[in-house]
Amino acid sequence: MSTNNSSIVSKRSVERLYSNDNEHQFLRYFVRKPQRRSPIINRGYWLRMQAVEYVVHSFLRAELPVPKKKVVVNLGCGYDPLPFQCLSRAEFGNSDVLFVDIDYPNLMNIKASIVSATKQLSSLLKESQYFETPSDQVHFQSKEYLALGCDLRDLKNLQKIFERHGLQDCAVLFTAEVSLTYMDCESVDALIKWAASFPDARFSILEQFLPSGAEHPFARTMIKHFNSLNTSLQSISTYPLLQDQVNRYSSRGWKSVDACDLLAFWLNQISNEEKERIEKVEGFDEWEEFWLFCQHYFILYAHNGSGTASNVFRKDNTAWNGGEYCNFPTRPVIHRTPSSEDSRVDYEVHAEFVSSPYLKRRFAAVAKNSEGCLVLHGGQGPTTRMRSSVLITNLDRSDGLPGDSGSPSQRMCHTLTTLSPGVLLLAGGRTSPDKPLSDAYIFEYKNRKWRRVQDMPSGRYRHNTVALDEKRVLVFGGRGENNTTIGEWLLWSEIDGWKVLPTIVSPGPVARHSAGMCWTDRNHGVLAGGMNASGHVIDDMWRIELVKDTDNQPAVSAKWSMVNMLSNRSLWKRFGGHMVYIGLGRCLYVGGVSGDGLMKSENEVIECHCDKVTIRPIELGIPLETQPLLIGHTVEYVNYQLLICGGGGVCFSFGSCFNDGVWVLSEGKIEDSWKVAEEGQGIDGSAASNGICAPFEDNLQLPDAIPRDIKKVTISTKQEFEEIVEASEPVLMESVDLGNCVESWTPEYLKQTVGQDRSVVVHAAESSAMSFQHKNFSYKTTSFGDFIDAAFESPNSRLYFRSLSVTKPNSAPAALAEDFPTLAPDFVLPSALTMAIEHQHSSPLRISSAGVGMWVHYDGMANVLCHIRGRKLFRLYPPSDVTRLSFPHGASTSTIRDIFASPSPPGTTPIDIEMKPGDVLFIPPLWLHAAKPLTPCVAVNVFFRSLKQGSYAHGKDVYGNRDMAAYEKGRGQLAKIVKDFKDLPSQVRGFYLERLATELKEAAVSREER
Repeated sequence: MSTNNSSIVSKRSVERLYSNDNEHQFLRYFVRKPQRRSPIINRGYWLRMQAVEYVVHSFLRAELPVPKKKVVVNLGCGYDPLPFQCLSRAEFGNSDVLFVDIDYPNLMNIKASIVSATKQLSSLLKESQYFETPSDQVHFQSKEYLALGCDLRDLKNLQKIFERHGLQDCAVLFTAEVSLTYMDCESVDALIKWAASFPDARFSILEQFLPSGAEHPFARTMIKHFNSLNTSLQSISTYPLLQDQVNRYSSRGWKSVDACDLLAFWLNQISNEEKERIEKVEGFDEWEEFWLFCQHYFILYAHNGSGTASNVFRKDNTAWNGGEYCNFPTRPVIHRTPSSEDSRVDYEVHAEFVSSPYLKRRFAAVAKNSEGCLVLHGGQGPTTRMRSSVLITNLDRSDGLPGDSGSPSQRMCHTLTTLSPGVLLLAGGRTSPDKPLSDAYIFEYKNRKWRRVQDMPSGRYRHNTVALDEKRVLVFGGRGENNTTIGEWLLWSEIDGWKVLPTIVSPGPVARHSAGMCWTDRNHGVLAGGMNASGHVIDDMWRIELVKDTDNQPAVSAKWSMVNMLSNRSLWKRFGGHMVYIGLGRCLYVGGVSGDGLMKSENEVIECHCDKVTIRPIELGIPLETQPLLIGHTVEYVNYQLLICGGGGVCFSFGSCFNDGVWVLSEGKIEDSWKVAEEGQGIDGSAASNGICAPFEDNLQLPDAIPRDIKKVTISTKQEFEEIVEASEPVLMESVDLGNCVESWTPEYLKQTVGQDRSVVVHAAESSAMSFQHKNFSYKTTSFGDFIDAAFESPNSRLYFRSLSVTKPNSAPAALAEDFPTLAPDFVLPSALTMAIEHQHSSPLRISSAGVGMWVHYDGMANVLCHIRGRKLFRLYPPSDVTRLSFPHGASTSTIRDIFASPSPPGTTPIDIEMKPGDVLFIPPLWLHAAKPLTPCVAVNVFFRSLKQGSYAHGKDVYGNRDMAAYEKGRGQLAKIVKDFKDLPSQVRGFYLERLATELKEAAVSREER
């Protein structure tokens, strides 16, 4: 029942988005509250539905040698409206067809009642009878439709029902979509054999299989998902391969069997016109994940009766575009790429994995910064696209990448190319699939800074870039605007910008994206694989050279490689892989997805020898149970070691599979110790060197952090508090009378007063330190009672709640009196804090479990933090420390993941406080702060306006953390200034911008002195 409910909601999502205008949406009657699924789930379910409909419609359209009634029996039907979808079509509406739905009695009782009560369904049926109490296991009956509630394992009972309704002499099609797989294997085998006993029968089934075994990362994730739901896949271990499934049917009485994976169905049965139509439905770029989904599902058609032969998935004399196919009786088999055992490399590969949560990202870009150091930028993280960078190094160094290096915006599917040691070029990428980026940046490690260079002629992602020398980069292919596939070559240099290059040999490589490309030390490059504009995977390889055309201008010469003559050329029929040059004429092609059936693990890395014209797979030496999912990864070759960084993907609706770390592969023993640090942190976990964050102090040796104490005060008058606010220094007021809340707000009281079942949204953290910049938390909707129980009773729950406005959570600030009217009377600010009350902006309630830290940030509003329950470690820094705490430009949150994990950065002056119930902390505007509960905590903030009217930014400010209006305006003016210098040479541009920056610094200093 649980699998049916989830599946039907996903199908409803597909129906709402993908239906043609003239199609009636029948699933709406079975799913009252629709939910929009992700593009990969929508695309996968759409294809499943298409495959089932293809077989059913083929059966209904087929002309039988002897006219007879046709019967479609849906085994384990769930709420599938297949009968009504067929009956509503003009071509089937008047046919002599009976649709039989079979499932467990409880489910069929609900389905029958919906059919009876819904005019749009029942009006399609004639001579209808609804049985509120089933009659001989019949819940609903009409001339065209029969709803049966029975156990499919009870074959004697099934036989009696079929005989009673005269079905055994009809032309029968049994169909099952991911339903029989939850039954025990022996019962399904018996059902298959029983169905084969009908004189004129067909059997179609769609379900999962294991083309590369249970150890494949997608398979591991899929099996784990179903096991966690207590709905394990019962037959998949006995019949893991497509050939096993064909044998399963042929050995149980079926005379012919035709089977293919869903990739073959997608490539060979879905028309280009239909593919183009659904491409326009929603943004889609999950091609690798979609391919893997298709390669783990099959559709099978067995045939015993009259009419058309069983080869419904592969017609004679038609081109085959890929995917896995098997049949009985045997004909030429098309299946997964075979491995070549006799042509494997003859050296042993050693493998070592370095785990890092900072590499829990995919479709990032990586490049070699020096011989022992890589820089990886951007990519898709667990919850959002990222803009931060990661340093991966085997050098003994403690400095990492500062958190304010002017990093390019969030993106994925971009490229990062090494021009020379310490100089990298970033190009393109995308935000959403319909928003390709054209911007480009240089990263100079010496200055630890990004700077923008000329934009590409048009946006593109999934393209390839290679450095020709220290000044020039060659770009090919990618995806661009309106889902176009690009076939042009670009050449970049900082002096000349971007130039479109002609090709002097025709025809050259077709337009493609997600290909593999590298440049050798022999003045030529290699291009292979990728996906073309029609969505087919390419299996060619090209030798690329930069030459001069007849006008003595640079051009590309692309020559068809002799490697294409090899019998195992299908080994590089892949997309989404990465190619690197490793010397001596050898290239490695790493990972990606095969254009045929699922790629075997032993073929995922292949060596191409350009001189010897050989292609050989490489055994990686990675245990199968820890095999990484080699999609969305990045690759570099450093010090004779291959580094595979990050990657992974979303495995349909089964969950994500991230390679959260680096695989280091080497022909010899791995001696190096690789380390990873994200932007804002040193290799040893400390804050990164801040030369970038403090550009006017580049040549200064900053002293160690100097801690200071908080000023503690007792106040009794409004004037005293106003003087504290005017001084703009934090103070701690202890044992303040805050009303009954300090005593009464126990977990039980909170649940009782707020309500156990009230729905709340909480932060669920992945670690003990939440980071807004890195999004290492997710938003979880739960009941207030369950949240309180977990926060106060589970030591590792890592939950944090910050209340929002109940009426307008996206536009209005929180107010305790409105959002929690039953709690609010318990909380009372003393009269001495009248200024905070009269100028109040918001008053959010905060509740957190122990050990889940809040990121370093600042607020534009002043606030008083009223601590009500538990013990909390709190750290403050003055506004002058902002340049030393890794705050990206324009951001109010730091990139430092855990400010409490190591000593404060050099040059800072932290204030540490341990807050207890009854403490009230005044935090002036712009004071940087972070918190870490030592025990479960409850607190109320009161944010208030302490500056003169007009200082604050206009528009909504839900959290009280917007910057001042003057700063927001100033950043806009700064962007215009920078733009004015864009067309000047970099040396001139840098000269004047540095001078302007010095003037700004002097203005800031002189203002402080005044």
